[in-house]
Amino acid sequence: RGGILADSMGLGKTVQLLSMMQADKEDEDENETSYYGTLVVAPLSLLHQWEQEIETKTHLTHRIHYNDGKKKLCVRYDNIDVVLTTFGTLQAEFRTQQKQNETTGKLLSKMWKRVILDECHIIKNHQTLVAKACCSVRAERRWCVSGTIIQNSLHDLYSLIRFLRHEPFCEKAFWNNTITKVDFSVALDRVKKIICPIMIRRTKETLDRNGKPILILPEIDYKSVTVEFSPEERQFYEALYRKSFDIFKGFIQAGKASSSWLKIFSLLHRLRQSCSHVALTVKTNQDQENDKDSIDSSFLEDLHQTFKSMQSRSNTVNDDSNNEYVSSVAQMLNNAIQNESSELNEECPICLDVIDVATEPVLTPCLHMFCKGCLLDYTKNERQKKLSNTKTVNPICLNSGNCPVCSKEIDDRKILRMKYSSNARKTLQTAIKGSSSSKLAAIHKELQIIWEKEPGSKVLIFSQFLGFLDIIQKSFKTNNIRYSRLDGSLSLKDRMKVLRDFGCESPGSTSSLNSNAGSVLLISMKAGGVGLNLVAARSVFIVDPWWNSAVEDQCVDRIHRIGQTAEKIYVRKFFVSNSIEERILELQKRKKNIASAILCDK
Repeated sequence: RGGILADSMGLGKTVQLLSMMQADKEDEDENETSYYGTLVVAPLSLLHQWEQEIETKTHLTHRIHYNDGKKKLCVRYDNIDVVLTTFGTLQAEFRTQQKQNETTGKLLSKMWKRVILDECHIIKNHQTLVAKACCSVRAERRWCVSGTIIQNSLHDLYSLIRFLRHEPFCEKAFWNNTITKVDFSVALDRVKKIICPIMIRRTKETLDRNGKPILILPEIDYKSVTVEFSPEERQFYEALYRKSFDIFKGFIQAGKASSSWLKIFSLLHRLRQSCSHVALTVKTNQDQENDKDSIDSSFLEDLHQTFKSMQSRSNTVNDDSNNEYVSSVAQMLNNAIQNESSELNEECPICLDVIDVATEPVLTPCLHMFCKGCLLDYTKNERQKKLSNTKTVNPICLNSGNCPVCSKEIDDRKILRMKYSSNARKTLQTAIKGSSSSKLAAIHKELQIIWEKEPGSKVLIFSQFLGFLDIIQKSFKTNNIRYSRLDGSLSLKDRMKVLRDFGCESPGSTSSLNSNAGSVLLISMKAGGVGLNLVAARSVFIVDPWWNSAVEDQCVDRIHRIGQTAEKIYVRKFFVSNSIEERILELQKRKKNIASAILCDK
């Protein structure tokens, strides 16, 4: 009747749920019409997969409830067994409902027999608008589905417990007293007891009653690819690191660390990007009222000249010229950091669409980026609710609200508006023309090794940086390597076409460098890291480490799952030695230990 289905990725959770729906429909009373069917809420990328599974494995009727702005949404779902929608669509309806202060939405106004949150870890922060939207859905039965229900801490579970209405633990005060305010070891033991009655979890190592594995999957050839910077890249990175550390120490000594998180985050972000390609440190300027609308031309020109110097001096520089070169690069990057520059190509946490020029991106002091309209609509609604519940009005409240992601108070007047120059990407492409990076070279080398072992096979390449995907894409085009791309900028129709074409295209190569070469699908971790079934591929490359290993595990399980016919699959994880990426790997281990402590007994 509901609970948490936390089977490991690739064990067929979607098929299990559809089997339950089909059996339930066959057993239910013909006169039972008081409820609508099942509402499935999933990431946009998974709608096609759900639809495909329903059509090929069941006799259930279904509709997709997703507004792409080109066609009207279906209104009546009286005789529909399954309605598929996205977290973004549900969230948008919830936001509209809050504005109108009445329940008129097509999804939220109905009483469903069952609601299923696929990849439910998306609502792990109970304070976000998307979590509140999901909790407001009315249904007799409620299911949370994810192979990674814990990604950061024990508190990821509270939002799921709240959605399931598992009393009394769904009450925030009770959860705080029972879990939040006690020692970790005590909290850990209590959380196990809380979720034990409502969760089922099986992994790829689970044995049946006869002591045999419940599922036979291909062997994984796992390899961590250690990337060594070139001397020039190392100089560049170390200079950036030293300057970043000096700036950070300055914040600490001045007592401004707590109010300078934007700059500190920018420092870390830039260090991470420099591990993939120095060119990614080119950023856009933020527009604070009188700022220019374009990226600083002198900064870009300096960086362009730096690339030329890196190429021309690679075998001839001496120590003195190195020092001068490093100092000039460090100063240039330091100036860019102090201008509080930041990369776009993020997804809005409110509408879940990619933020671009048309949406007027804004950045809050708590480091969260939104579409301008989404954020201002949200904070306005929050203020109206506060004002309606109080008799005295604090003037500060007239311009303040709470961040939809972390609930920290934000002032509309301190929101940083960002503008992106249409020439910035062109300038970036000019800067990187003819310039490679050690990580890019390592990717090409591993591709050749894979294709020597598995001629014509397909490879998935995941990165969290869209700019690095741009660079990889350009290098593939130059080397005639067949590729396609999936990221958050694609519409549902375009995503479906990319996935369909990648799954159906025949092995082969158009590469001039390797007659054994296959094809590659470049994927943004945010857009394609969860839920997708991509068993047509045999290899996964994760080219930059994420903050927790659960996200990377999700990427691997796009191919290591039921339906994979290869005898062996290949996983390659890239990281730069003696860099911030090694620190991230250490953080991954700590987070993974927490999740294992909760789930290992299940």
